Amino acid sequence: MRCFVAVSVVVLAGCGGAATAGVEPGGVAVAPMVSCREGGPGAASVEGRDVGMGPLTILFARRTVRNPRDAFNGHGWKLPVTLRATETATMSVPRRLRGRVGLVFTHATQSRVWRHGVRLADSKVSFEACSGEDAPARTGWPGGIVADRPRCATLRVRLAGVAKPIKRQVPLGKRCR
Repeated sequence: MRCFVAVSVVVLAGCGGAATAGVEPGGVAVAPMVSCREGGPGAASVEGRDVGMGPLTILFARRTVRNPRDAFNGHGWKLPVTLRATETATMSVPRRLRGRVGLVFTHATQSRVWRHGVRLADSKVSFEACSGEDAPARTGWPGGIVADRPRCATLRVRLAGVAKPIKRQVPLGKRCR
């Protein structure tokens, strides 16, 4: 499996950089982590086309209502994410939507979704923004969200050190009411 991931990172383009993933004690998979190294300067403002979830923003999400699923082999939309400097956040799909909605922010996930569809997308991804004197105000990552059909999906963002997640409805090809 490690060889496959290494080859995928080298071969695939258009999605987040190399990420780290692991396994917690007991064999439970942890979210892939995309760090400052895989990101770049992110968009400075949240506009009407974006969905803000605290310090994390999903860019262009509201445009999916008018646009077809044309990314990731027709399974979803390219929806970059930005995060305020120094923040760490984990975006996740609620259990009831897993396999029907997924996150694509690593090359390995992009490859799996391209070949096998939405059900092999990540159900959560952790983002670690740049910090320090030279850090941009926001770090951004390419990637996107996939869905089995147009829907309004509730996604969650959990911030490091904060117990209660932020929940927002995200239009994925269908307007949220």
